[in-house]
Amino acid sequence: MKIIQEYNRSEFVKQQISKLNSNQIGVEIGTFKGDFSKEILENTSLKLYMVDVWRSLGDEYEDASNHEYHQTAYADTMNNIKGYEDRAVMIRSNSKQAVELFNDESLDFVFIDANHAYNFVKEDIKLWYPKVKKGGIFAGHDYMDLDWYRDSHFLPNGKDKHIYTNTFDGRLLYNGIFGVNPAVDEFCKEMNYDFNITKEWFGTWWLIK
Repeated sequence: MKIIQEYNRSEFVKQQISKLNSNQIGVEIGTFKGDFSKEILENTSLKLYMVDVWRSLGDEYEDASNHEYHQTAYADTMNNIKGYEDRAVMIRSNSKQAVELFNDESLDFVFIDANHAYNFVKEDIKLWYPKVKKGGIFAGHDYMDLDWYRDSHFLPNGKDKHIYTNTFDGRLLYNGIFGVNPAVDEFCKEMNYDFNITKEWFGTWWLIK
């Protein structure tokens, strides 16, 4: 069952992640420019590992964040974590490689925000769920605020969709291929979890393990 919360991702940090103690550890998979990392570090006292490739990927990652200016994104991340370097660790790696750095049930918080296509989200959930301690927070970004199953505008796999949003100046912006909704729905159904979603177009989902 989905539980819709009446707050956004920033409030999720303040109401959920901030409860973690100073000796606890979190991992963010998919950091990009480090804006959300900064929010976490500013509002909590946990140690945060930030995992990102910080390089352009191939056609398998059809997403607005997959571009050639990753040196700028890397520098932006360093700037965003300025002052928090003692508990902010940047790991330049893909998800499959980085997960091997952490023992099972060693993490208090995991946030998945990398490749948003269905197969990649399913893989990240499978890889990182075992790393979360019992009672820890398992979460991710871009659970879309729409009835995912209402229409038939799917890609051939029957899971993913092309997502577009309108800009303030009236342009149509292509965001990429997304399949977070079915990946999370299937995992929670299989594991018999109720899960929470922030009330946003690009929502944050989370559950307590």
